[in-house]
Amino acid sequence: MRTNTVTRDSAKIHEIIPSQVLCQSTERLLSGGVFVDATEPNDLSHLSVIQSAPLAPADNGWLVEVLATSAINGRLVVTASALCLVQ
Repeated sequence: MRTNTVTRDSAKIHEIIPSQVLCQSTERLLSGGVFVDATEPNDLSHLSVIQSAPLAPADNGWLVEVLATSAINGRLVVTASALCLVQ
């Protein structure tokens, strides 16, 4: 499992927070996912996952995009994960 975490101290309304993770060249992507967390639990209701999908096959990874539907004044974390299999 490979992960990439993006941390922001805040987010503006309509801001997109991206995160992507890549498998090694000797690995093949099997699946991926997303984890979103915020310092203020109520902020989670203002964060929407708008994309959680594989990158183009040549890129061999996973892309996540989270949209702030309202201004977020506290810390937030977006983690993309990729399950990679050694070929």
